[in-house]
Amino acid sequence: MTTSTNHRKVLLGLVAAFAMFGYPLLIALRMFLMQFPTIEEHVGPTGILPASASDVSYFDSVLGSAYEFTITEADFKQWATSCQLTVDEVRTPRRLRRFTLFRDQHRHVHVLDESSPEYSVELRSGLYFETPERHRGGCAVGFDRNTGRAYYESNSY
Repeated sequence: MTTSTNHRKVLLGLVAAFAMFGYPLLIALRMFLMQFPTIEEHVGPTGILPASASDVSYFDSVLGSAYEFTITEADFKQWATSCQLTVDEVRTPRRLRRFTLFRDQHRHVHVLDESSPEYSVELRSGLYFETPERHRGGCAVGFDRNTGRAYYESNSY
């Protein structure tokens, strides 16, 4: 038996072992971690947010995040640029999910209407950006000129 054949057999054995044990363990770890989100309301800037953010409320877990905060439009634009997000003017109404939706779904609250003001915000005047895969591993961010509030949501799945 050649060394190449031995290496191939070892590699196939490792792949088989990972398929049998590793992948299920990764899924179990992910499910375990999603049980422990960070939920804060009316706090200062945190994580990826700029220092000028205030009145921050958020839900952050390995599966998804939603932040909302008060900020000036100029600071929002600067923050979005620093995150390599190209925001554009809102031309048609855009809806963003609020942290309260993520929070209540985590707490197993039955959400009747995700589009209600309690769980989402509709931007009519302001700035907006979303990745093409927004609900499948992407993100969306928006600034509401009428309220001076910014919204960010991301999903890792």
